[in-house]
Amino acid sequence: MDDTEDNIEVVRIAELSAEANAAEIPGLLVQLKPLLEKASLTSQEVRVIRRSIWKYDLLSWCAISLQYDFSKVKGGLESAVRIAFVLCDCCCHIDVNESQEFSQSTLPSAIQSYLKIIRQFQQRIADKLKPPTLQTRSDNELCDEMMNFLTSLITCHPHLCKPLLSSDDLLRIIMEDEHTPSIALRAISLIDRAVRVNR
Repeated sequence: MDDTEDNIEVVRIAELSAEANAAEIPGLLVQLKPLLEKASLTSQEVRVIRRSIWKYDLLSWCAISLQYDFSKVKGGLESAVRIAFVLCDCCCHIDVNESQEFSQSTLPSAIQSYLKIIRQFQQRIADKLKPPTLQTRSDNELCDEMMNFLTSLITCHPHLCKPLLSSDDLLRIIMEDEHTPSIALRAISLIDRAVRVNR
C-alpha cells in the first residue's frame, strides 16, 4: 500500500460520521483504535491509517467528541479514553502543524478535555464508585492511561504546555491529593515534565 492511498476502513468511518448525528459519532470514532493497534500491520500501513484519519478530519471530530457527556455514550468514559488514544497516537506521529487552526486551537482545547476526563475518573475513585458494568478496565488504569497521553502530547507539541499549566482542572486534580494521592502525584509529575519541555 502506497502512503498516498487512503485506508478503506477509515474512509468508511469518515463517510458514516459525516451523515451521523452528534450522539452517534463517538461510537464511530472508537472503531479507529483497533485499526491503529492491529499487530499485523506494517509501519507503512499504520502511516496510511494515520494520514487517512488526518485527511478526513477525523482528528478534529475526536477532539470535539471528547467534550461530550460520556454518561450518555455507549461505553462511557472508557470510550472517551479510546478516542483520546486515537487523537494522541496520530498527533504524535504525523505533522498536524500543517493546519494552524488544529495545532493552535483544536489541540489546546483537547488538552482541557483530557484533564476534565481525568477529573471524572478521579471523582469516581474518590467516591469509591464501582465502574459501569460494561467497562473492561479499572478507573485507575484508564486514568493512568489518560495521564500517559498528556505526557506524550506535551512532549511532541511543547506549545501545549502553556494551556496545560494554566488549567484550573489540573489544579483541582492536585488539590484532591488527600483522597487520590497517586493521581495527584501523577499530575505533579506532569507539571514537572511540562516545565522541563517548555524551557
